[in-house]
Amino acid sequence: MKCGFHPKLEQQECSYCAKWRKTFKYFKERNCSHLTLYCAELTHYRTKEKFYKIGLTSKTTDQRFDETRERFDVKIKWEVKTGLYSAVTRETTLLYSTQVDQGRRYKPKAQFSGQTECFI
Repeated sequence: MKCGFHPKLEQQECSYCAKWRKTFKYFKERNCSHLTLYCAELTHYRTKEKFYKIGLTSKTTDQRFDETRERFDVKIKWEVKTGLYSAVTRETTLLYSTQVDQGRRYKPKAQFSGQTECFI
């Protein structure tokens, strides 16, 4: 049986649904009623590897990427502040759309927090 929300995936409960639940629980346990959903363009300073990342933060995007900026040039393409449920749902929908529907999933060579949410 396929996932009802993500029919291109063969699992009954796909990784995107599991991520939605895990992310929602993470932010709910931290009493985050509003989050920032963002899309960032990252370029590695040394290798010039370039990709995009969709993600959520309860901080500002500058705070979110504070340590990442040591290795990457980070450009925020857009950000939206919204409620917890909407933010997690929109992030999951955008990731599925870019990574699965459009076939643009990307695993960066350099590891960092949030690398599973990347695409080209």
